[in-house]
Amino acid sequence: MRIRPTIWPTTWCLLSACLVVGPTFAQTPETPRIKVIGQSATPSGALGGSTTVITSEMIRAHRHRDLNDVLSAVPGLRVSTSGGRAGQTSVFIRGAESDHVLVLIDGVRVNDPSAGNTAAFEYLRAENIERIVVSRGPQSARYGSAAVGGVIDITTKRGGKTGRPTAWLELGSHEARAGGAGLSGNVHRADYFVGVNYRRADGESATPRRLRGGVSGEDDGGRDLNVDMRLGFDLEAAGALDLSYGLIEGRTEYDGLNGVTFEAEDYRQESDEHRMALNYAAPRVGVATPYVKVSRYRRLWRDKQAANTSRFRGERTSYEMGGAFLLGDRANASAGYENRLETAVATSSGLNDATRSRAVYALFEYDWSDETVLSAAWRHEDAEGHDAELAEQYGVQRTFPEWGANARIQYATAFKVPSLIERLFGEPDLETEKARGWDVSADKQFGLCRAGLAYFNLRTRDLIEYNFASALLENIGSARSEGLESSLQCALESWTLRGDYGLTRAFRQAADGRERLARRPL
Repeated sequence: MRIRPTIWPTTWCLLSACLVVGPTFAQTPETPRIKVIGQSATPSGALGGSTTVITSEMIRAHRHRDLNDVLSAVPGLRVSTSGGRAGQTSVFIRGAESDHVLVLIDGVRVNDPSAGNTAAFEYLRAENIERIVVSRGPQSARYGSAAVGGVIDITTKRGGKTGRPTAWLELGSHEARAGGAGLSGNVHRADYFVGVNYRRADGESATPRRLRGGVSGEDDGGRDLNVDMRLGFDLEAAGALDLSYGLIEGRTEYDGLNGVTFEAEDYRQESDEHRMALNYAAPRVGVATPYVKVSRYRRLWRDKQAANTSRFRGERTSYEMGGAFLLGDRANASAGYENRLETAVATSSGLNDATRSRAVYALFEYDWSDETVLSAAWRHEDAEGHDAELAEQYGVQRTFPEWGANARIQYATAFKVPSLIERLFGEPDLETEKARGWDVSADKQFGLCRAGLAYFNLRTRDLIEYNFASALLENIGSARSEGLESSLQCALESWTLRGDYGLTRAFRQAADGRERLARRPL
């Protein structure tokens, strides 16, 4: 199936239908514009491009416990899990690599430097989450390295005006037990939230019978603990301060080749992850609001087998300062500087390396009229041992009040600096992976329903792949993906009906032709 001959006529016809006649498909419900204040702010509709916002009310209504379940409903996003319960999980956005997806929790980058720059999705739970913003498409101009396919920005809950304790308990088959408790409130000018969730289950064998070599199956269980805490202080004339802390502990049993069978009883992974963030917004001075952000991430994880144990440690410390500026009634901007240090240690491979990145960035948003918003972002990032990179992002959003419709166009470039593990096993002059992409989308209100459609196109070059001839990682790959993302949502009194459909075609480009990328289904 070739996507290009058929996708363009379909795209433009449906976009025209969304804007002029009425909806057939939808991108997501309309996202309200939010001014960009600093790097970690929720993007506006113009700059964010194709964005899906998931609130705690949506998570609670669907009874989601795992973050994987929540993300599976996002158009253009693919969740792939291997093994049994809490098995290793990879997330692909718009056909990009799993390490091309940047994950933030309360503004802290949780992509593990010791695990190939991927996040440990398998241990993340949804109970303490207030909001998830999934921005699809290149986002390096706002977030830096690794934001090639998109960004998953997670915000945990924070305190309310009154104390509100919560608790829950679940029991299930295979010795499944889960429970949690939370407390939030407000004291004088401070608000607080504490949430604790625990889950464990014995599960069942992750290895099919045909691969057991006649050995009886054994349970591949797991357990995890999530703790989230947030403190907010209104310092009145001195500004505002927000503190957050998160702990994630997990253990997963898995199977591997052990002699003639994949049924290994002593294989398991253990993970211990901590994150901390401090955000301070100073009082407004003229047109500027200065801010400072400090974050710390640390993950220790172990791969235990019968004969040996491999230990890994990934760490990241980031300092950021900048300011948000109100430029009249129609424009706002922000600019800042970030200094980030990453460290990775692995006993099995002898990895013990660190790299520092320095970046300056600027974001600008201008209300050209009441219906048109123009946005732009630039980021210049210099990572030690690699050439400096410049990422750009431009967006236009147009509203049509008389039709109840919106249209957006975005173009952006992105990059991913080689991870510390890739540098260890790669050629000496390994280069940064680069990408560029664009998308066009529209949505429209039609009675009780909202509908829309998006088309995207993403090209990546200098992909780091293994060269069997040299036995090294080299920049020998290039890829291209394109597709449609659509949905339709209707609010019918006490019922909400929603349907989503995504079409993604992602393939690797080589001298001998094209081949479909693994784990990127249509």
